[in-house]
Order: sequence, then structure tokens, then C-alpha cells
Amino acid sequence: AFTEEIEAATAKFVAAPSKLVCHLEQTCGEAAPSFWSQLVPLLACQLGSCAEGLREGQRHVHALRYLLEQSRAQSAAVHEAFRARDEAWAPKVAAERRAAELTKRFGAGQVLCEKKARLQARHGANQEFQQRSDEATKAAEELIERRWAIIGAMVWEICQFYTVAFKDASKLLRGFGDVVKRLVPPPSTESQMVPQDSIIASMAGLLGIREWVDKAASVAAPRDTSRPEGVASLA
Repeated sequence: AFTEEIEAATAKFVAAPSKLVCHLEQTCGEAAPSFWSQLVPLLACQLGSCAEGLREGQRHVHALRYLLEQSRAQSAAVHEAFRARDEAWAPKVAAERRAAELTKRFGAGQVLCEKKARLQARHGANQEFQQRSDEATKAAEELIERRWAIIGAMVWEICQFYTVAFKDASKLLRGFGDVVKRLVPPPSTESQMVPQDSIIASMAGLLGIREWVDKAASVAAPRDTSRPEGVASLA
């Protein structure tokens, strides 16, 4: 489930910004502020870098899937070995029972060939069960011996995926930071974007929205007009 979820999430994350960038490119024409002509390509570059890192990390997800399939195959082989051992148990019990009946059903003149056949059947059933038991035990021991190596390899591939996906994290943070600095809304717009009676203000319990509502409230708060503008309070 992990590999499928990571691959699905990566595909969505990579594809998600394409429509946004396309829309911005179409919207930010001549009517847009001049800096938008540089901002949209910068944003597209940053989003593309994120997507590239995730795509590069996919090889480790594929390797993880291979290891998981190998582990499942080895586990299946162990289960099959124990199933074969269990199937050999019934013939063994039946042969033991038939051999035990020799002294009950036959006297001193018992048929030699019948006795020989039953004893041979018991011997063969015992050998078959012992062989199946040995094979099942060996398969289980080998699986246990490889267990931690396989788990270690899986965890290594997971760590490598995140390492590759976010190897340029510091560069990406700086890049997105540049975009953010250019897009800081001036204080005068905050009260307009989140008026007190808006539906956004009614959702102020959600993280992120609370920040906008608080900023809007502080901007919209009436100022003290009893003092001339520019005179600081001494309180």
C-alpha cells in the first residue's frame, strides 16, 4: 500500500501545478503589474524543480516495490513448504495405523507380503513427512535470516526517496521565499480581502484563515483621533 500511495501522491503533486501555471500565464497579460512577467516564470521554475525531485525519487519507490514483491514471494514459498508438510501428515498417520493393526489382525501365520507392504508404506510416509518438515524448517530459517536485511533495504530505499525528492530543499525554500516576498499584500488590502462579515471570517477557526482575519481586524480597527497623527502615545 505504501508504494501505491506514494506513487499516486507523487503523480498528483507533480500534475497539480500545471493548470495553475497555465492559468496564471493566460491571466497575467499586459493588464497585470510589470513584475508578474518575471514572477510567473519564477514560480513555474520552482514548482518544476519540486516535481523533478519527486520524479527522480520514483526509482527508489520502484526498487522498494521490487523488494516487497521478493519478500512476498519468499514468504509464499515458506507457507507452501509448511502446507506440503501438513499434507504429508495424514498419510503418515494412516500408514502408522495400518502398521499397528498387523499384530491385531494377524496371528502367527500372518501373510508376509501384507506385513511387508504395510511396514514399507509406514517407512515411506515417515520419510516423506520428515523430508517435508526439514524443507519447511530450512525455508523458515532462511527467511528469518534474510528478514532484517530485506527490511533494512526497504527502509534504505524509503530514505533515499525522500533524500532525492528534497535534496534541493534549501534552494527551493529560497526560491519560494523570493516569490513570497514579492507577493506580500500591502496592509491596506487585508481588510478588503477579509471583511468582518465575509464567509472567510466565519471560518476563522481554521489555521491560516485566522491569520488573515486577525490582520484584517487590526487594519480595520478605528484609530485614536484624539491625538494628532504622528504623535506617539506615552502610555
